[in-house]
Amino acid sequence: MDRGSPRTESELPIGTAPWFHFHSLRRSCLSHSRSVRFYAARHWLTAQCHVELKLEKMLLLCALCALWSTVPHRTAGKAFSLDGHTQHFAVTRDGLYVSTEQNLYQLRSDLSLVRRVSLRGLVLSSEPKFVRVPDGTAGNDTLMVNVLLPFTSNNTLVLCGVVNDCGHCEVLSLQDVSTVIYTETILLGPVTRHTESVAFLVTEVTNGRNNTYILAATEQSPKSRKSACAIQEEILYLFNTEDSQDGGIFSFSLPSATFHLRDNSEQVGFVDGFQVDSFIYLFSNVKSSPGNVVRLTWLEAKHTSHVLKVYTLKSLRGATLSTGSSGSGGKLLASSMIPGTVPLRWAGVFSVDGTSANTELLMFDISPDRSVEQNKDPHFKVDDTSKTSLKTVRPQKTLLKQSHMSSVLALKHGAWSLFFIGTADGQLIKLVVDKHYQSACPKVLYRANDDQEVFPKLHVDEVEHKHVYVAFTNQIMRIPVSKCSTYKTLRDCWSAQDPQCVWCISRQRCTFQSECQNSSWVSIPEDFQEENIFSFKAESKASAQITIIVQIHVTVGPTKPHNFACQFSQPCERSPPPSYPQCICVLHNIQLPAQGLDVAVKMRMWKEEWLEKLNLRNCSEITGPPSPALCRECITAGCGWSSDSCSWANEGSTNKKANKLDLLNYSRLMKAKKFNNDTDSYTCEIKNRASADCEHLVNQYTSNAINTCAML
Repeated sequence: MDRGSPRTESELPIGTAPWFHFHSLRRSCLSHSRSVRFYAARHWLTAQCHVELKLEKMLLLCALCALWSTVPHRTAGKAFSLDGHTQHFAVTRDGLYVSTEQNLYQLRSDLSLVRRVSLRGLVLSSEPKFVRVPDGTAGNDTLMVNVLLPFTSNNTLVLCGVVNDCGHCEVLSLQDVSTVIYTETILLGPVTRHTESVAFLVTEVTNGRNNTYILAATEQSPKSRKSACAIQEEILYLFNTEDSQDGGIFSFSLPSATFHLRDNSEQVGFVDGFQVDSFIYLFSNVKSSPGNVVRLTWLEAKHTSHVLKVYTLKSLRGATLSTGSSGSGGKLLASSMIPGTVPLRWAGVFSVDGTSANTELLMFDISPDRSVEQNKDPHFKVDDTSKTSLKTVRPQKTLLKQSHMSSVLALKHGAWSLFFIGTADGQLIKLVVDKHYQSACPKVLYRANDDQEVFPKLHVDEVEHKHVYVAFTNQIMRIPVSKCSTYKTLRDCWSAQDPQCVWCISRQRCTFQSECQNSSWVSIPEDFQEENIFSFKAESKASAQITIIVQIHVTVGPTKPHNFACQFSQPCERSPPPSYPQCICVLHNIQLPAQGLDVAVKMRMWKEEWLEKLNLRNCSEITGPPSPALCRECITAGCGWSSDSCSWANEGSTNKKANKLDLLNYSRLMKAKKFNNDTDSYTCEIKNRASADCEHLVNQYTSNAINTCAML
């Protein structure tokens, strides 16, 4: 057998541990660098995030989060192959719409083909008008699509592009894209294909009436190519979507409001845009001296004036987004609003140094700041107005440091935030973040066979939210957001630390919550990420009396378990009855031996039963020089850590946080935040959930471990 492959315990001599080749970690470690061999602990599949003195455990630490995630099967998910390169794709509740260089595809949600329409056609010689021709019919030109927008409330699909440097737009039926409702020769979007431009629908509320427009923001630089047929000079337009609007469909005439760059020597590229309530959010990169500036622009689409569009543009406010560790000079690559957050939060993939090799996922509060003066932006202007300094918004959290991130999609699931991240080497990564914005270890859901780049936009199945649509060069993938069914026991389902998975009591299987109807279910807790399904703490309030408090860390639904119970192997006297989620056992006249007292706890909840074993020790006798190892030993025993010493969980004033947490929760001291392809090393961030006193010990101690990892 190849020594570079993992071997099961049955294949190993007694007393040995499996060897594994670093290449087997490559996908889960989020890298494709050179291979090195590690010697890991025997039970490496269940390894925790421990900080250890020995080299082999430091090596295990570097690989930990990769082992936490199972290596994805390359063929997971369903695929639809295209006849060319993906240019644009959009998702609705009814299906998908994808454009390539030659065709427009209409797909069902399961990626089955509804119809394919050729983008080839003829430019009529009598007038500069493009007419599409049926498949198999000769055409002299092809429409290069640059805008693809489903207008679901109007049951139409807006498709715009360029033919021979002239713009062309069509309104198609959303149910049948071969049905053309309206066409017009107009430029809506960029002239060239690979530009940083965005287009999306916005709704302006005026005197109680809703008007929907297409906001098109186009990249501009001194070298920007101009259309041979268009006279538009502004970088942002609001186009009509209906003929009943003033000026008719696709009209953009705004004689009293034009949106420009203040300095024509600068270059602006737009990355993303969306509307939440009455505010429009627009994200861009402005290249100016001395470097790139990441811009957030606010527009307010709610006015009492009858003059539509004008006041939306004149409501211009803005801010600069600081790129965290890079300061200035970073670049925004992709973004996603985090839905259901108050205040409104947003996540962006930033290039730290202007390249794709060094990227970070940062979270911001992007709530509009009404204190910023309108139409005084230093980079953009509507008409000729004076400018003022910019507000700077700094990131609230660095969620992930990882090379080659290229796209992101954020979803909410209860109190959890879920981030799906695409990379330039063909990976789809899932990152789970709790309500305190603490990140779990990232998991690789899929990796492309040939490391092809993930398309900049990701979309979720809008009906069930159980699949993510990922576009590659010539393929669309439908990838499950979770693999709940692969977990066969309640403990395994819980240990997956995936809030989208629940253990369905009636079905006795791990499923999505929506698949567990008319049944009780169990999932992970919402407050913080626990490493074990139960924890305990030991209190001593009187001589020879010890109170054991056992707590189960789960979320249950739709009601609490009616038969929650615990049975201790030691006699409990005058103890209160079990009350979900805690059981209490009071031991009287107890003298603990030096090696501790073994206590077994049998727990029951609905049909589920399991046995937990704990070792009860005298907390006052756990002494020694302060160190992470001593702190971990203290928490293992159910004690509290305070002021660099161990004590009973009910003693001290600074150990309340530690008392709530178990060993395994404390043991996740390190989380993978970045993988450096050049050195094959993790840079780890300390996540000490025990106490601040313990954390400074771990911070001091782990620097050598990190340096050792970097030497591999």
